[in-house]
Amino acid sequence: VSQSRYAYPEGPTRAYEVICDIQGALLKSGINCFGPIAHSHGVAVYGGIPLDDHNIWLPFDKLFMDSCDGLIVAMMKDWDLSYGASKEIEYFEKRGITPIYMELENGFE
Repeated sequence: VSQSRYAYPEGPTRAYEVICDIQGALLKSGINCFGPIAHSHGVAVYGGIPLDDHNIWLPFDKLFMDSCDGLIVAMMKDWDLSYGASKEIEYFEKRGITPIYMELENGFE
C-alpha cells in the first residue's frame, strides 16, 4: 500500500496525479502496490462519494491492506496531517509492520 495526503494543498485532483506518478514509478521498479487515492479517486468523483468520507473509504482500504505485506508512505506536502494516512499507519503498526517513509524529490511535488 502506498499512501499520501489526499487533502493536498494543491487539491485532490493534483494529489491524484502526483500519487499516480509515484505509484507508476514503484510499479516500474517491480514493487506491486495498491494506492488508495490512485484506485479510488475516479470512483469518488464519478460515483458521487465524498472524497473525505472515512466511513466509506477506510473499510474499503482495509480490504486491500489485509493482503499487503508493507506500507510505503509518500511524504507529499502536509502528508502528516492526513487522517486516513494516520489510520493506515496505525493499522500496519498494530500488525507489527513498520511503514517505509518515502521522501520525494522535486519531480513528484
